[in-house]
Amino acid sequence: MTDLFALYVLFVLPALIFGLLPASFVLERVRFRLADALQLLAPYAVWMGLTAIHSGDKSLANLIELPILGAATGLFFAGRVVLGILRPQPGSHAPLQALACSCLLAIAFWGLFPGLPE
Repeated sequence: MTDLFALYVLFVLPALIFGLLPASFVLERVRFRLADALQLLAPYAVWMGLTAIHSGDKSLANLIELPILGAATGLFFAGRVVLGILRPQPGSHAPLQALACSCLLAIAFWGLFPGLPE
């Protein structure tokens, strides 16, 4: 359990730095949804689930995928915030699209990153 939390920190810190930090300047102008909060959990859960199901030849060196995935997730969130400000639309699907892109990127990272030697 402690390992899962430590790995989550590797994911969430870049996500917060690249996503929430830029968005903090405009927080009062954006309405947040459940999909925005799920962006801090779902891509990590997808990547960890795929790794748990089939680790293959992946090693501890592949943990570099988590900070990169976190940074990309943060950028998806920041892009969603910018779109929400530039083109505000009630009932927008931008939060769900950002969440879906983050989860698809987690699948792509898991599948495309080769097993790195330790």
